[in-house]
Amino acid sequence: MVRGSVNGNIVARDRIEICKTGSVVGDLVGQGIAIEEGAYFKGSIEILRPDNQRPSEVLSARSVD
Repeated sequence: MVRGSVNGNIVARDRIEICKTGSVVGDLVGQGIAIEEGAYFKGSIEILRPDNQRPSEVLSARSVD
C-alpha cells in the first residue's frame, strides 16, 4: 500500500494499492492493481496471472482496416 512517494518500480506477489495521498513514478508488476482517485501514477502496469489460471487457448490477432 503506497501512501507516500515512490520513484522506482514496484513488484509484488499480490495486489498493489496506491492511496489517494500516494504518488508513484515507475512500473508496477503484480496480480492486481488499485489506484484511488486523487493518486498520481506515471508508468506501466503488468498484471500477473496465478500459475493455475493460464489461458486454455491462445487466440491470434489480426489488424482491421
